[in-house]
Amino acid sequence: RPAKYDQVLRTIARNVRAARARLGLSQEEAADRADIASRQWQRVEAGDAITLRTLAAVAAALEVDVADLLAR
Repeated sequence: RPAKYDQVLRTIARNVRAARARLGLSQEEAADRADIASRQWQRVEAGDAITLRTLAAVAAALEVDVADLLAR
């Protein structure tokens, strides 16, 4: 994978962790809000590949815009 792609995934992971912490949610609670498996949430926070559909669900669960999760 291109380095820029990995950088974007790391940015998303960092922003997801920070937004979840601000809400005081566990990974499991956040995954429930997003209607995704907790293992999938763990992968998002680990910087693994993410679909746009999952990214949108994660943003909604965290009460932020997708753009907020992409911001450096």
